Amino acid sequence: MKSFILQIILICSLFVHGQEKKSPTIVILNSQKTIIPKELDSIAKQFVQKGLSIEQKKSIRRENRNFKFNAEKEIEFLEETDITTNISYGLNYFLSYKFFEYFPNLLIYPAKELNQSDLGSLMVISKKHNVNWIVNLEKVEFIVDKERYKAKIKFQLYNQKTNQILLEKDIMVDDSNPGFEFACENGTINCVINNSVSRLSSEIMAVMGKDKKYWR
Repeated sequence: MKSFILQIILICSLFVHGQEKKSPTIVILNSQKTIIPKELDSIAKQFVQKGLSIEQKKSIRRENRNFKFNAEKEIEFLEETDITTNISYGLNYFLSYKFFEYFPNLLIYPAKELNQSDLGSLMVISKKHNVNWIVNLEKVEFIVDKERYKAKIKFQLYNQKTNQILLEKDIMVDDSNPGFEFACENGTINCVINNSVSRLSSEIMAVMGKDKKYWR
């Protein structure tokens, strides 16, 4: 928790010392490849949804009443969901929550863009969305290990200004209840999702905050 707070402070200092021109622009992409073992088929199907109700759309617009563009992007993203959608959307929500205090003009939203996870593909997507940062979930693999749920996630953090993948890493998370803001029912897929969002956000914020040369 202490290192996480230090990351926030560092990011804040970058904003104060020369980032007034433009707040961070970030797109969180959907999983490019998802692996689900047969033991999780029935659980995974519970996350599948096509179409949002009028009330669901109204709720998203209410939550984003000052950010209409973001609301429409979120609605578009959630029109068709699966088990990994919750990771991308949760990461979008949590990073928005953490960054907003320091970047009131922050632009961040989830999007579905198939890509080859290479520099060329990521540059094209960044220009299409006119953003400086892309979080790409290259692969999400769910695992059942001795009746415990786990996930192995390979992800990338791309920066348009330098045209570099600044972070490419595999992380492993389990179904333990982490408590606090990511509290969940221990031993559930929801805990795997929450722990994924927690780890991903920590890794991403650490890289984004370490050097202002990556910002535009």
